Amino acid sequence: RQSNRTILTKPKTHAMSKIKYMEGNYVKHKKYPIIYQIEYFIGNTSIKVVDKHEDIYVDIDDIEPIPLTKKWLLKFGGMHEDEDVFIEYKKLIVRFYKETNDCEVFINSCFYCKVKHVHILQNIIHALTGEELICQ
Repeated sequence: RQSNRTILTKPKTHAMSKIKYMEGNYVKHKKYPIIYQIEYFIGNTSIKVVDKHEDIYVDIDDIEPIPLTKKWLLKFGGMHEDEDVFIEYKKLIVRFYKETNDCEVFINSCFYCKVKHVHILQNIIHALTGEELICQ
């Protein structure tokens, strides 16, 4: 699905940098083992999350980024290559290295960046391809 995605910048209380979430991003609840996908933002204070059965609203202060792992790349359609996992997505290759637990993005086989969180990978894929990276 191609769309104009809304961006919410959430200030971090313990650092100068900010976390940028977009509609469609996967995030987790800070206190409970719950994963959400952001459907849309309600002002700067809460989000509506994707749920088939009911409307669920979550305070923005109750969510945090999900660390990017091998398991998440597999959810996005990644394939095994020895101990590593990779995704080929148009001109992009995303590779998770088991030995170092690093995830790196390559464009046309050239290193682009390291990624530590699921929503950042989603935002990079969207920015570079115009398409959503979703669980399969």
